[in-house]
Amino acid sequence: MYYPRMLYQIGNFSYNRAKGIIIKGDEELKLTKTQKNLLNYFLDNPKKIISKQTLMEEVWGRIVIENSVDQMVSFLRLHLEKKPTEPEIIITHYGQGISFEGDFKQQTPSDDIATETINTIDVKKPNKSPLLWYALLLMVVLTFVWIKYTRDSNVPEQEHKITGNQQILVLPTNFSGKNLSTIEQVGIESLLKSTFNTLESEGQIIFDQSSLTTKQAVEKHWRLEKDLMFLRTNIVKNGDIYQAVIELTDGTKTLRKTTFSEKNISNLMSQQMLLISDYNNSISKENITRIINQSPDENFIQALGYKNDGNLKLAKELINQVLLKKEDHYLARLTLAKILFEEKAYNKSLSQLKALKATNAYELMGTEIELAISEIKFVKHENIELIDILRNYQANHLGISTVKKSKIKLLMAKAFLALADNENALKYYKQSLLSIDEQLNPLIYAQSYLGQARVLSNQSVGENVFDLFSQALKYAKSAGNIHHQILALNSLSHLSMSSNSWENSITFQKQAIELMELLDNKEKVAVGIETLVTLLNLRGQLSEAKQVNEKLGDLAKELDSDTLRLHYMHFDAILAMNTFDWVHAHTQIDKQLKLAKKINDYSMQLNNAFLALEILLLEKNTEHFRDEWDKREALIQTKGFERFQIYMDLYLARYYKQINKDTEAINLLNKISEQALQTKDIKILVDTQNQLAMVYLKSDANKALKILNNLEQHDPHPNPYLDLKAKALYGLGKSIEALNVLNQAKLIYHESWTTENQILLDTIQNSIK
Repeated sequence: MYYPRMLYQIGNFSYNRAKGIIIKGDEELKLTKTQKNLLNYFLDNPKKIISKQTLMEEVWGRIVIENSVDQMVSFLRLHLEKKPTEPEIIITHYGQGISFEGDFKQQTPSDDIATETINTIDVKKPNKSPLLWYALLLMVVLTFVWIKYTRDSNVPEQEHKITGNQQILVLPTNFSGKNLSTIEQVGIESLLKSTFNTLESEGQIIFDQSSLTTKQAVEKHWRLEKDLMFLRTNIVKNGDIYQAVIELTDGTKTLRKTTFSEKNISNLMSQQMLLISDYNNSISKENITRIINQSPDENFIQALGYKNDGNLKLAKELINQVLLKKEDHYLARLTLAKILFEEKAYNKSLSQLKALKATNAYELMGTEIELAISEIKFVKHENIELIDILRNYQANHLGISTVKKSKIKLLMAKAFLALADNENALKYYKQSLLSIDEQLNPLIYAQSYLGQARVLSNQSVGENVFDLFSQALKYAKSAGNIHHQILALNSLSHLSMSSNSWENSITFQKQAIELMELLDNKEKVAVGIETLVTLLNLRGQLSEAKQVNEKLGDLAKELDSDTLRLHYMHFDAILAMNTFDWVHAHTQIDKQLKLAKKINDYSMQLNNAFLALEILLLEKNTEHFRDEWDKREALIQTKGFERFQIYMDLYLARYYKQINKDTEAINLLNKISEQALQTKDIKILVDTQNQLAMVYLKSDANKALKILNNLEQHDPHPNPYLDLKAKALYGLGKSIEALNVLNQAKLIYHESWTTENQILLDTIQNSIK
């Protein structure tokens, strides 16, 4: 058995390239022609990501279905990898291709001779007769055939490999055939998920929500624990007959494959649920049967489809039809309660949940019922009662799954946060991740990290808070949950703005708006647009800000919303002030105040006050400023807006500066700076310190420059008032440094670059000449 000069050493086994034989100890495996060609191609192209298209052309010599490539790669992994489900040699790079990352070397001639010698000694043992060798060879062949047959055949013994504690990942269902509507497809997926996630054993059956195809889902979860099972389902509708092909696999080979047909989709779903419970012994078949006996209904499947499509009205109508026929349809009543909650009909939702609690449904889905009741208590601010209920429930139901326990802890943490008990809130948010796999439960991780970040943001806005929101965004993406992605992006945008990282803030906000538009929620889109207009305006990108604000005006008309009209006028006035269109700004401010008073919107009256004070300062209208400030101050005091007093004080300090009361201005600005430091409001701090620098520029350019340089410890990004720094440097005779700073300012000010800035730039340039 001598394979000259073609042996490769790969890990702890040898491979004969010419003959396609893998040699591991005393065992040999002869590869097929295609298997050999694939491995040889990998050895010729190590450490390179090779597309499946290239592999088809180079190995097969023609285009084949991708599954053929996947199967061949899985076969090689089975024999080359220590853990085929955690490959280290043949690596899939999702969306790119496959690479051979194993270390190998071609054996030298001396290595080959050694191999020949060893094998020659093994073969020529004198006490073995030819007849015995033929018998041994026959036994090996029969053994190999038997092993191959048992592996490839769909025999009952293979089902025993599915143990009671193995989790099953339900991959996205593949639908084909005519007359199977999108609503039906969404409803089928939703029914499976709601059924198994409602049970107390939630977490044993897992659903992949973020992958677009079955293939993507398998690749995404390839590196999970070796006991994870994958469930593939293909549903075809031919005429009036529904057919389902369900395959259970461990990621490399099929363990069980079942096909069945039904005349209606509800019966098909019942069969599928029973089959899944058969696969996993920890799912009570009795409980599944009880749900199925009460649940199959074509209308309910359609209702779930409409609910997920956002059509709550039609979903509710269909569910009511279901409940008229079958009052004890547990899942339908729970779904109705959730729809009523979304519609903010909290008392009606609570009535449905209490009705469920009095039935046998409480044995099957008690945790989900209690969580739904607790959510209502949360929106009603009954947080102490909420915490007591969930604590007692968990103490009396120790057998619920870890996923259910995490859900309870998340809601309790949210209640503690609402009560301003940051210590307990943080504790429970962290505890919600105990014993929870991050890859199988990414949404729980997203919710926990969002909560932890919110708790810590009450104390600081440091990097750890930013990192937590970033982690929340990552897991929300993994879970395919748009709502939590928006929450994380909005928070990241706000944090970036607070630290004057404008470009990042704008980017995060644009990403959030794109996701809001996917949800087709125009009210949320409007809120996102308002934030984006603010950021663009502060950044000096005035033309884009105006274009975005016009979209807000269009939404206000489309939704016939006075609140949105107020916001549109607010931003329109600000943009007019920034382009020195005082007449239009005054018009919008007056119209805004009238509308805000008409609909009793005190918040917008406050915003209007800031606009009115701002335009008086910009126009240098000091004659009327103090009267206007006193009038607006009264609004602050009577309407409970004390937390905005810091802004009013800043306007007053700017007024003192304009009328040359520098001592009063400096004292007030120092007081505001101390408050901003305590509250970690970096934006107010930067604005206040720049105003302070302006005051000192009149008499002490060195002091002004020191203040501006000190701002760098709070703001690592370019100072939005670089022109002030240039003035200070120029005042100190440092013309070249001043010119460099002002040229930098011109690059980042965009449309906020003023005639005054240009005059200063020309003056400094002429002084150098």
